[in-house]
Amino acid sequence: MDWHGKVALIQAAKDANVSRFVFFSILGAGQYPNVPLMEIKDCVEKFLAESGLHYTIFRPCGFMQGLVGQYAIPILERQSVWVMGEAGAIAYMNSQDIAKFAVKALKLPAAENATFPLAGTRAWGAYEIIRLCERLSDQRASVSQMPPALLRWARNIAAFFQWTWDLADRLAFTEVSASGKIMDAPMDEVYKTFEIDKSEITTSRIICKNTSLGF
Repeated sequence: MDWHGKVALIQAAKDANVSRFVFFSILGAGQYPNVPLMEIKDCVEKFLAESGLHYTIFRPCGFMQGLVGQYAIPILERQSVWVMGEAGAIAYMNSQDIAKFAVKALKLPAAENATFPLAGTRAWGAYEIIRLCERLSDQRASVSQMPPALLRWARNIAAFFQWTWDLADRLAFTEVSASGKIMDAPMDEVYKTFEIDKSEITTSRIICKNTSLGF
């Protein structure tokens, strides 16, 4: 459904003579053809490039706001925080910073028909984030680790039943972070192209504040 929806939206944008189509993919989407979400993102990138529309594609590593539900809230509510295998570090970026790039892309000639990574100022490991949340909340986290083998077993079971296909897709995506691969990308050329000073990025200020706390 997600694929068909994206195709229909791109076709509608073309019919409406949209001047610039901005699409948010995921860094490294083409490297995981067996993960449904990543495969769809990769296919949409290719479809958009062949659509005839003027486009800009961004490949974020991860949204910093997602850490609230994944780590902060469970720790505050004294619930278990799940860490998947040897989870790789991710260079999260604040969604407000991502929005700055998206808005500039609408009228920036250098961003036309181009693809850019979007990465925060440094990659964060799961246990680093957990320790930070513990310090800020003054609470101890209950950490549970799911082995990759168990994750794959759960995914295979969920894929067997039609009503759990969506769960299987989510578990497949979780395997990406559980692989241990770092999701990060160089950003110097991106900042230069978009004429955005790194000091303007709120992610950078958040990192500096947390570093001053000894993180």
